[in-house]
Amino acid sequence: MKPLRAIVFSGFFLLLLPVAVLATPIAEIEDNGSLSASQVIHAADFSTVSDGNIFQSTTIPHATVSGSLSGSDVDYYRFGVGAANSIGFFDIDQTSNGIDTLLTLLNAAGEVLAIGDDNCDSFVTSCTSADNDPGSTSFLDSFIGAYTFGTAGTYYLAVSSAYDYPAFSGYFGGALTRPDAGYGGDYYLPDVFSGGPASLTPVDLGAGDYLLHFSLANAVDPLSVPEPGAFALFGLLLPVLLMARLRRRRD
Repeated sequence: MKPLRAIVFSGFFLLLLPVAVLATPIAEIEDNGSLSASQVIHAADFSTVSDGNIFQSTTIPHATVSGSLSGSDVDYYRFGVGAANSIGFFDIDQTSNGIDTLLTLLNAAGEVLAIGDDNCDSFVTSCTSADNDPGSTSFLDSFIGAYTFGTAGTYYLAVSSAYDYPAFSGYFGGALTRPDAGYGGDYYLPDVFSGGPASLTPVDLGAGDYLLHFSLANAVDPLSVPEPGAFALFGLLLPVLLMARLRRRRD
């Protein structure tokens, strides 16, 4: 229920009006330009506050980030999914300076799961403002979803320029459908023989701001990302751990 605010004039209460309560966007924290430096979107950041620019905002928890792209910038965000078959969609709104964005959804290994470019399938048809989702002022705003997560775990979302198309190994799976039946980007199946982290080569298309909406059922805190040195240390310790295990079996 929305709180009521009293309007007072000359000591008299004249009218009570409902006041909309909107969640405060999370500020982007630089430098979030890599998977290891990705900004965490916590479970506590999500709410079901009504927002007309977000699909199913009162039933599917959502969080909003206020960010910006400048130069050859790529912004990475990390979030957690608590259960298999959870639904999520991700939406760029209110871009400034005409920036043309791209959204890339990746799994914990950095493999591409889905890509969202324009508000329509621009490889098939010409986009117009009629294709815009709520909150978008340009059909160049990106959208991914509705996407079904096959497993629980940690995932990443990258925001970049539209010409920063990721180089990756995988197979086209099909188009995704927005909750309003519009185009919601494409999903991909990682190549099990040569899959691996996607490579995004930043392209400078100018600077601008954006709002990024995360809508996610079963949001949880993601796992932390080990520092590169931690992987090297684990590699050094692995033989020691294996020897200790063998000795324990002999005993």
